[in-house]
Amino acid sequence: MEDIMKIENNDTALILTPGGMRNAYISGVLEGLQISPNSFKRIYTASSSAFPGAFYIAGQNHRTEQIWVEELTSPKVFSTKRMMLGKRAADTNYLVDVACRELNIHKACNSTTELYVARLEIETGTTEFVQATENNFSELMKATCAFPLAARYVSHEGKLYADGGTEETLPVHVAYRDGFRKILVISSISPVGVDTYGLLWQWLAFPKSPSARNAINRRSDSYQKGIQFLQWPPPDVKTDLVSPKVTLPAQLFSRAPEKIRDTYNIGFHDGVAHREEINTFLNTESLHEEKNENNILKTERKVK
Repeated sequence: MEDIMKIENNDTALILTPGGMRNAYISGVLEGLQISPNSFKRIYTASSSAFPGAFYIAGQNHRTEQIWVEELTSPKVFSTKRMMLGKRAADTNYLVDVACRELNIHKACNSTTELYVARLEIETGTTEFVQATENNFSELMKATCAFPLAARYVSHEGKLYADGGTEETLPVHVAYRDGFRKILVISSISPVGVDTYGLLWQWLAFPKSPSARNAINRRSDSYQKGIQFLQWPPPDVKTDLVSPKVTLPAQLFSRAPEKIRDTYNIGFHDGVAHREEINTFLNTESLHEEKNENNILKTERKVK
């Protein structure tokens, strides 16, 4: 309730969707848009989109292309060879360390723009969005990037957490629930739709948690509901979306630097192309605010 009370009628939420290595596209879009992070009250992220969100808030988005292309393509981050040795393919400890090596965490966590990061609580199968702070930043990033089966899950305060994008792929309803009536989404999800996972994969990922497996099953429905919200938003809501019109060169676990760079560049050009549109969107009052002004005008007419 306290968070909802802080939201003003014209505050805007930015949602960055999960997508693995495809999210170099999101970093490119943010660089192409050239819009201040102060334009947003809150940024919702999940999985690998947490890194573009953090660098963007810290004013360091220009550094992300090199990180995606040179650092995150390293076999130290992801390697199928490790699985042959009985280890996890993804090393989230190294991932967070290398991705945040140059990040001003203090600035990212103490900005007027709030960074919210999703994580899946494995025992209950529930996804929660947690505000990033200097105290929880490292563990929160490791949890949201703990891709099921590929990475080791993260223990925090007696609970196990996994990838925040396991269920929540397009959490527009979360922003709406929190009180936002202007919502911008930047998504790397291709026109084909969201990634889905079969029963065997679900059992291997969460053998002891039927609740977490159910969260995976809700993934597609969650995405479809998000798309429907964007297409037919509630009458008091304004939304906008920037997403690729083509299938991106990079896929979930792509390691080829040239594909990652090409994906970033597609995002950059899309950001430039949408710059005027998004600036107009941000400078337009919410429908809720417009209704309030209309009601005031009607009252003034009656008084006269």
